[in-house]
Amino acid sequence: MTHLDYTVVPAVSPLAMARHYEAVLAANGFETLFSCSGPSECGRDMDALISNSGRVAPSGFSDAVFSDRIRVVVAHRRTDWVLLRLDEASDRSLIYAAVIENSQPKKISKFERRDRFRFTPPWSQ
Repeated sequence: MTHLDYTVVPAVSPLAMARHYEAVLAANGFETLFSCSGPSECGRDMDALISNSGRVAPSGFSDAVFSDRIRVVVAHRRTDWVLLRLDEASDRSLIYAAVIENSQPKKISKFERRDRFRFTPPWSQ
């Protein structure tokens, strides 16, 4: 898994960044599987999950501002996955990217499958 953290100065809107990255990903054969904007669409804990939990970005890795303008994009191409967390502060925009290449599905037994009720995205394994 590759983790990337970018700062863009001056600030660019998360919507403009999302449109740019979705176009670049699509041009390279990726399909956007999930996209959300703000806590009302992403859920109030999405930002903390990505930036602070240590399950997506390593603890202390990404520069995060917690705003209502966050956008999250998840895209997939065969065995490759990309997660983008896009946000805007007053003086800069923040981009966090997690990239997984050549991911292989985890094989689980029928007993484990029965006990799994929650979807675990590949970037949190």
